[in-house]
Amino acid sequence: MDDTECVKILKKIIQKLTVGEKYYFEFMREEDDFLSFKEIEKYRIEIPKYFEQNGKYEIKSKLDESRFKTIACIPLYENVYDKIILFWKYFYGMMFFTPN
Repeated sequence: MDDTECVKILKKIIQKLTVGEKYYFEFMREEDDFLSFKEIEKYRIEIPKYFEQNGKYEIKSKLDESRFKTIACIPLYENVYDKIILFWKYFYGMMFFTPN
């Protein structure tokens, strides 16, 4: 099974387990194993901007540009599953849930 097929399966699992209207997240530091430095710099700007435009994003603590803890919230919509996969690649630690 290739990565593309695994991502499709993972998104289906997330969709089936989702109950509620919003996703809540906790993120911890950047992950540098899956992305290039250029991609990290890009997502360092784009991901917080995405949350700020579509929901909420708050830095809870920060040591430097790559080491931090944040919380976030976005409404549930169809393309959010693609974003969750991107978040998994960008953040070293990620927890998310939909309260019910």
